[in-house]
Amino acid sequence: MSVSKEPRRRAPAGVDHRQIAMRLLPAEREQLDSLARDYGITHGALSREIYLAGLPVWLEQVCHPSTRYVSPAEGATVA
Repeated sequence: MSVSKEPRRRAPAGVDHRQIAMRLLPAEREQLDSLARDYGITHGALSREIYLAGLPVWLEQVCHPSTRYVSPAEGATVA
């Protein structure tokens, strides 16, 4: 019996398959490598976690105070 092997998808459901490049300094890359290894997750997964954790803080600093970040988990739709 033959079982077709599809590539394993690690991204959460609904995440776009297109990658986004991020330029890091050597020391930043070493830190990312170390954290990803320590937590046993991919660089992409760790980068996404960091992005999601920091996005509300960044938006609070640069957006109008009345703007509130609503995560997709809370029901926001992405345009």
